[in-house]
Amino acid sequence: MDISDLETDPIVMWQSRHFLLLAIVMGWVVPTVAVGIVFQDWRAGFMYGAIGKIILLHQSTFLINSLAHYMGDRPYGDKSTSRDNLLVALLTLGEGYHNFHHTFPYDYRNGIRWYHYDCTKWAIALWQKAGLAHNLKTAKESEIARAREINALPHNDESFYGLPTTTGRHTSGWLSVAETWLSSNALSTMLANSSPSILGGSDSSGR
Repeated sequence: MDISDLETDPIVMWQSRHFLLLAIVMGWVVPTVAVGIVFQDWRAGFMYGAIGKIILLHQSTFLINSLAHYMGDRPYGDKSTSRDNLLVALLTLGEGYHNFHHTFPYDYRNGIRWYHYDCTKWAIALWQKAGLAHNLKTAKESEIARAREINALPHNDESFYGLPTTTGRHTSGWLSVAETWLSSNALSTMLANSSPSILGGSDSSGR
């Protein structure tokens, strides 16, 4: 992966050089001091502001690859177990719109509608306006609409349409299923392999 643009960014490189110090200060010291000042209790500041915050942060992050693959909606595709889960989105500042992320991984957004709770999306958009982010990539509305339409079809898998399965293929590759089906002889193959009762013909006994 080409990260030459990051390697020439002075802010990114400064953060990389001082990562450990920043992690200790911002992850432990600042939360401890902030909570300690508010509640006038330094022990509580350390227990809740630092340790409690880290536990909550880690468990919320783990939910993305657990709960967001188990409960929720799959409006854009069912080729993976990823799901859009509002609870996970609320806990992780927007990362819970996981089905969209798996279907369009290049899109900087997770929640694509204005009312979707996605603080990361809003922050990145703000950074772009401030000149700190450039060339943000988004999926075309036509691609998103097509994904939803194809996903709404019954038996949304390649084997149903007479196509080879795509296990292990990129999660967004299934978007071409309908196009491949229409442009190939998959339809005739499916009809030829269908039972006579479905096609309205007679069975082997002549009835």
